[in-house]
Amino acid sequence: MLRVELDVEGESTDMGSLAPLWIELMMRAVVPDVFDEYLAGLHKPRQPENGPDTSAVGLAVLRFQRSVRRMWSGKNLAWLAAQAAAGESVGGIIARPSAAYALYPNVHANAQINRLGSGMVQLSLRLNGDWLAGEGVAVQNRLVDALVTIGEQVDSVYGSIGWQFDNYSTILKYGHNHVWDLDPPGPRGLLRGYDWVTIVPKELASKINGRRADAAFTSLVRLGSGAVVARACDDFFDYDLPRAHEVMRAFAPVLPRGVPEYQEQLGVPVPEPPLVCEDPADYLGDEPRR
Repeated sequence: MLRVELDVEGESTDMGSLAPLWIELMMRAVVPDVFDEYLAGLHKPRQPENGPDTSAVGLAVLRFQRSVRRMWSGKNLAWLAAQAAAGESVGGIIARPSAAYALYPNVHANAQINRLGSGMVQLSLRLNGDWLAGEGVAVQNRLVDALVTIGEQVDSVYGSIGWQFDNYSTILKYGHNHVWDLDPPGPRGLLRGYDWVTIVPKELASKINGRRADAAFTSLVRLGSGAVVARACDDFFDYDLPRAHEVMRAFAPVLPRGVPEYQEQLGVPVPEPPLVCEDPADYLGDEPRR
C-alpha cells in the first residue's frame, strides 16, 4: 500500500475545514473521474460475486468498534466537516476495481485526532500499490501537488509519501526502537523519517545538508510556513535503497543519531520502505558524490 501522510498540531488547526479538504483533494488526485459522481450519488460501487462488503464505501466518523458511516454526498461531506470540528477522527473511502482485487477499498483518506500524541492530528491516504503502478506518474504528480496544496495551509510537523510501514509511525522510528517521542521539543526537534517525498518542518529546513540536497532530490519546494517538500525522484517506483541513502545523507543533520535496525513487524506488506542502517552522524558535512 502507498501511504501519504501529513502531521499537524490540531489545537491550532481548523479541522472543520482541513479534514474535508484533505479528503477531497486526495480523492480528486487519485480518482478524479469518479469523485464528483460519488458526491452526486451517480456512481455506485460494483459488488462482485463473493466479494467484500461495499458498505465500507463512504464517509465515516472513526471510533473504536463503533464507527458511524454515511454514503458519499455533498450534504454528508458537510456533516463530516462538523464532526471533525467537534474533535472526531473522520475518513472517506472510495472502492475501485484493480488487477489484484475484484473490488477493494483501495483509496482511504483519514484525518485522525491524537494519533501521534495529545493535540496532534495525522492526515493520511492509503491506496493500492499495484493499481498505482498501472497509472503512470500522472497520479503521483497529482498526489504531490495535493500534499503541497494542503501543506501551504498548515504549519506541518512532518509529511511523506512512500510505502506504508505502520498506521502512525515510520520505519525509521521503529529502527530506533521508539527511543524519541513526540513530546516537546520532539515533533520539531528531529525528522520522524524520510521517503520518496518528505516534508521537513520549518524548524529543521534550514539545517538540511544543502550540498547533498542537490544530489538527493529532483525538486525542493519551500512552503509558506517555511517547511520544505523534498522529492527524491520523478517516479515513485524508482525510489530504492541507493536513492534512500542519498536522501539520508541530505537529512543527516536533522535525523536521530545512531544506527537504526530493521524491526520485524507482523502484517507489514511487501515492499517495505527502504531503511538505511547507518549512522547519519557519519555524514555530517560530507561532500556529494560526483
